Amino acid sequence: AGGAGALRRGLERLRGGTVVARIRTRRLARGLGNAERLADASGSGHFVLAALDAGSPGRRAAASFAVNLDRGGSAAQIAVLAAGGSVARAGHPLRERLERELPRLERETGGAARLGGPAAVMQDFDSETFGRLGLLVAGLSGITFLVLVLVLRSLLLPLLAVLLNVTGVAAAFGVLVLLFQGEARLGGPGFLDAIMVAGIFSVAFGLAIDYGVFLLTRMREGYSRSGSTDEAVAYGLRRTAGVVAGAAAIMIAVFVAFATSEIASMRQLGIGLAVAVLLAASIVGLVLLPAAIRLCGHASWWLPRWLPARLVGPRPRVGADDDPW
Repeated sequence: AGGAGALRRGLERLRGGTVVARIRTRRLARGLGNAERLADASGSGHFVLAALDAGSPGRRAAASFAVNLDRGGSAAQIAVLAAGGSVARAGHPLRERLERELPRLERETGGAARLGGPAAVMQDFDSETFGRLGLLVAGLSGITFLVLVLVLRSLLLPLLAVLLNVTGVAAAFGVLVLLFQGEARLGGPGFLDAIMVAGIFSVAFGLAIDYGVFLLTRMREGYSRSGSTDEAVAYGLRRTAGVVAGAAAIMIAVFVAFATSEIASMRQLGIGLAVAVLLAASIVGLVLLPAAIRLCGHASWWLPRWLPARLVGPRPRVGADDDPW
């Protein structure tokens, strides 16, 4: 980042030198009797190759990034610089425009033209990563739901836990968009890093479910003892609120350390995880989830009659009138 200004000034000088060289070449051509031959020679690239080939080892090494001197200049690399914004983001219009120009470039040069480079690689990486994000969300949610059905012996409790925790993680991404998207108030390229998005969701969803399991297992225990949903919710909150809050405070302190990093992607990771854990341990875990369970009442503990026999673990003991099985 510190050398970007010097690189830009160097490129501007290079462009200015190219303009001056073209003007001088035209003047020289007008002053010679056989200008056509001079134009052919200068346009063929042989002059440039001869100059580069006779240069110092350092210049030859630098030129090798653009022209393959060892094979007679049969291949060249053209670096295209976009004005404003990062071209590494998937869907950048410059890539589509360059791809449309490839056939014309092949016809005019008589060679094969391909589009590549670090920006194209990063675009493909982002596109593939974001394209599979939905599969990641569905896979984690589905597996978590099935495991929680075995643990909680209920269909509605795992569903509520998964849906509310996904909502909490989505809210954390909303905060990241506000802080890093567009103007990038906290630095970075102006968009969310693809690998950080997948990492934040995986870690944040796992931690949120972990806190939810603390709470729901105690509620399940409270319902087994009392047979009352209200008593079960109160029992679970009394037994786990302090533990969840303490564990969340520790994790937030760890993630805040990541948020102070000078690397934008690490700041995204730290802030995203800190916000997700804060929401999971407060609004989602201690407010929304208990409220949803109270609204659903005894339906929260419902399980089909044919399923308990196939589940591992003791059957909860509740009153005959309140038996949800």
